[in-house]
Amino acid sequence: MVLVSVSIDEDLNALRGMVARRGLAWPQICDGKGPKTEIARLFNAGPGTHYVLDRVGSIAAKHKGSKGVEKIGSAVAELLAR
Repeated sequence: MVLVSVSIDEDLNALRGMVARRGLAWPQICDGKGPKTEIARLFNAGPGTHYVLDRVGSIAAKHKGSKGVEKIGSAVAELLAR
């Protein structure tokens, strides 16, 4: 399994600082264009949007909001059990 974050930040230095402070070890994708970035449009993503992609790249789960992280954990566990 691979975890990748897609950021809609406009300030790349602020993003780098946050990644360093939180010790995020997985790849961060960001082009600095904010919510107008192509990947945000493709996935209809915004702040607090979480996706789980299955082995073939299809969206297996999508959650928005503060409860998203908990729901994503369940979705990942379910996919790994397959």
